[in-house]
Amino acid sequence: MSSEAETIYERVAKLEDEIGLLRSEVDETIYERVAKLEDEIGLLRGEVDVLKRALRNKIARHEISMIKKGADVDSIID
Repeated sequence: MSSEAETIYERVAKLEDEIGLLRSEVDETIYERVAKLEDEIGLLRGEVDVLKRALRNKIARHEISMIKKGADVDSIID
């Protein structure tokens, strides 16, 4: 019975070690995925900034053309 109990305890210990390894692999995978998503968010923010500047420029050009035509324009930029 003693050797049988040791075998069960050894098996449990091995399983606990394997579970611990699996958890660390999952944690690394989660951290890696979060890092990738943060990078993607940074790229998207950059693209949004470019679009905002382009829209701002287009509005400014429109306001200038309206002023040249003699319209009283209040700027919506700022």
